[in-house]
Amino acid sequence: MKAERIAIPPSGLSSRKQPAGLALGTPELKGTPGTVPLLVTVAAYGEQRWDSPREGAIFYADALAYYPDDQHSTEGYVRKVVHGNRQVGFEPVGKSLEAKLGGVSFSRTDFKKSPVYEAVLVKACAAQAFVFIFAGSDEDAVNRLVSGTGLKLDGGRAGCDPGPSDGGGVGGKIYSVGHGVSAPVPVFRPEPSYSKEARKAKLQGTVVVSIVIDATGTVTDCKVVKPLGMGLDERAVETVKTWKFKPSLQNGLPVAVRVMVEVGFRL
Repeated sequence: MKAERIAIPPSGLSSRKQPAGLALGTPELKGTPGTVPLLVTVAAYGEQRWDSPREGAIFYADALAYYPDDQHSTEGYVRKVVHGNRQVGFEPVGKSLEAKLGGVSFSRTDFKKSPVYEAVLVKACAAQAFVFIFAGSDEDAVNRLVSGTGLKLDGGRAGCDPGPSDGGGVGGKIYSVGHGVSAPVPVFRPEPSYSKEARKAKLQGTVVVSIVIDATGTVTDCKVVKPLGMGLDERAVETVKTWKFKPSLQNGLPVAVRVMVEVGFRL
């Protein structure tokens, strides 16, 4: 079978090449926005045989925004994978090691559950974990699948390497709400405190601040666009930087957005 190439634009994985001999399935989006897991999944399988396990290669991109912070790194996500595999009977074979796939560094952990041998390659980036699972009858069969797989990872879009930044977006890409991009949802929004000067002058009003809410729901790049003065602008920025959000979604995946927020001061 001739190797095919597929495109999965939202994930930052611009193309991948499946191992020869496997039939490529249809890409799927699994999960409900705002929950975990939220996956873009592609699978390719070989023929079903009676005398050996079916060979397969599965790729998925898992949105990290709704996982605990300790699972946002490659090491943390690998621990999650090890725990999940053990729950279904797969035991690790040795320690996790660095592996290359298409010139990209992944953490590889091998597992065994007779008669299946499995290798899981993980790379966690700014907003997503990229995971490849290769399964076969033994380590040699799995290694053939790994060596037969090629990929091209757009590091800037995936947030896997520094890209040109204009205020906290993944790879510098910042969206506006609407046209398929959902609004961020505040989950922690404390009120600001008054400055002594403004309280003495009994100043009241609203400071309007332009902010970027990145793909993890963190506020960055605060700019006052409608000031009040007397120290309230600074208090507004300090407070807004502590706010937390459920991030905006595009095609079910978290993205950075720029929005305007109002910070009210009332005595």
